[in-house]
Amino acid sequence: MLMNLLKLKLILKEYNMEQILHLFITNTCRHNCQFCCNKLYKIDEIPIVTIELLKTVDTVCLTGGEPFSIKPLVLKSFIYNLRTQFKNIKNLYIYTSGYEFEKTRQDYYEFIHIV
Repeated sequence: MLMNLLKLKLILKEYNMEQILHLFITNTCRHNCQFCCNKLYKIDEIPIVTIELLKTVDTVCLTGGEPFSIKPLVLKSFIYNLRTQFKNIKNLYIYTSGYEFEKTRQDYYEFIHIV
């Protein structure tokens, strides 16, 4: 399963009665953005996500370093599996600076409308 291949880490928050799960799916990022939200966390201290926890959240935010630094086929497969295996996930967001997405956006156009 793809989720076992990636080192998934999380931050769990309560916001307006819905649970938000932040998944750190990669540490790779070529930028040092001044306002990067990931600088707020000690990555090594965030627990690894469980299947049980994924079944309880409404919103998933993919982050890390730069999620779009992952090969498009791998990232699309990961997102597809999240959306199809966990019907409770109503919202899926990707935290990005936009630099890597700009390079690979053609790989995602059709996919975005399917998922």
